[in-house]
Amino acid sequence: MGQLLGAILVAAVALAIVILVVLTLKDVIAWFKARTTAYHKDAENVAFTIKEDLKAGKYTIIQGIFNKRTATFVDGRKVECDQVDKDLAAAHTNSKLVVYE
Repeated sequence: MGQLLGAILVAAVALAIVILVVLTLKDVIAWFKARTTAYHKDAENVAFTIKEDLKAGKYTIIQGIFNKRTATFVDGRKVECDQVDKDLAAAHTNSKLVVYE
């Protein structure tokens, strides 16, 4: 999991930034559902979020679809927000990286 996290962070540099007040797990899942076709094009694609805590109680969430074989993004976004809902926070309780299957 550590190598996957490192590869994703390196590849995430060029992602577009979205600014929100609150990001919810429902928003995250809806973004993935809108990209179902892209996700299923390759069995090596994984859906993920990475939560980074910033100063002043703000967060950056890197969300995307990453191909493990090619070490490239299929699609992704970087979300800066003031809050995450309790469900998204709970998903990241034990890990900075969450892979959705």
